[in-house]
Amino acid sequence: MSAQKASSAQPESRIVNENALKDYSDHPVILKAPATVGEGQPIDIQWSGPDDFGATISVNRIDAPADVHLFHYSALKARRNFERANDAVQADVATMQLPAPPVAGDYEIRYTMKVSNAILARRPIRVSDSVYTLNAPDQAPVSTAIKIDWSGTLTAGDFVTMVPGESDRIFDNTRYAALQPGRPAQLTTPETPGEYEIRYVMNGGKTKHDDMRFAIQQSIPFVVTDVVARVDGPPRAVGGSTIEVSWQGPNNGWQDDVLTIVPHGANEFNRYSIAKLVNGEEANNPASIRVPVINGNYDIAYVIVPGERIIARTPLSVKRPRVKVAAPKRVRVGQALNVQYSGDIFEGDRVVVVPKDYPDDKMWGVSAKQGFVADAAQTSGLVAGNVIAEPGKYELRYVSSLQHQVLARRSVTVTN
Repeated sequence: MSAQKASSAQPESRIVNENALKDYSDHPVILKAPATVGEGQPIDIQWSGPDDFGATISVNRIDAPADVHLFHYSALKARRNFERANDAVQADVATMQLPAPPVAGDYEIRYTMKVSNAILARRPIRVSDSVYTLNAPDQAPVSTAIKIDWSGTLTAGDFVTMVPGESDRIFDNTRYAALQPGRPAQLTTPETPGEYEIRYVMNGGKTKHDDMRFAIQQSIPFVVTDVVARVDGPPRAVGGSTIEVSWQGPNNGWQDDVLTIVPHGANEFNRYSIAKLVNGEEANNPASIRVPVINGNYDIAYVIVPGERIIARTPLSVKRPRVKVAAPKRVRVGQALNVQYSGDIFEGDRVVVVPKDYPDDKMWGVSAKQGFVADAAQTSGLVAGNVIAEPGKYELRYVSSLQHQVLARRSVTVTN
């Protein structure tokens, strides 16, 4: 029966129990597909059959059980999609597409009844090995952007990635670039030097079979070389102060490197004590950087970005800042509190009033609204009367802007 134009009334949807089929021979199936297809390419499939009884059209390994599919779709849903797209009703032969596996080999297209797993039709298909190429520099420094040229038949979701040489992982989900037609890809090399591979990975699409989800189509060796830098700064500093650091960065066209101050010997990146560096003629050299408040032994470190790896450091001894505060021991509810302060006063420090038992390690949650911002050019400030609304035992605290350390304190009793 040839396809007919759809009327305004929609065809009645019905799904009949497959068990009602007494004899599958009464419902012949037509199944057509190309004999060969490239890896990952769409397979054009034509079919007709008892879709209403719950059938599945699938791509399978030749020796796979009837209910184990690599890629599959409901025959009834596919027919409805075809009829909507082609303005047809009750077409004898419908057309759909399923993806070919991303791995070359011999497979089958099947028409299978869902409940009984009876295979009513099958057609062999060979997935041929497709040709892909990659072209990139043989080597590049750490944390450097490189261009990768590629060729081959692009399928949806394909990408390039860089992984350590001989890695068991197909790709690195932190280092990949989706491919776009006619455009080279760009990857940033890892922060760790060594031998790597650049790989073209085909995305196999929606399948529960891990060995079909992603397939390496091409790979080339790649070497990531190390870089050197230098930093020079003062050997000692007061916590919270700003110091000047001279530096020399790698010669690799970098753009995003930073200076940071970390505990001595540590490799973590300290986001709270940082100076972003500028390369080229407008370089900020020396660079200004805030010193951590907590006393101890630290390193001024040069960090390559992306990757956040320290490649140069020089030691720094940090002395805890000294601050004094003075204020009346007693005030009444609603009375402003006049505070005198002196010592190592730095930008962003604050003077606040909190309940006496308020934990020191929670001071990050107390803003200058509970007091005032300290100013190195001043020696006093005023805590507004509305800050203390209830009588009780309180504490006046001088808190550093970095790391929210309590540097000085004084008890205050509030009465009615």
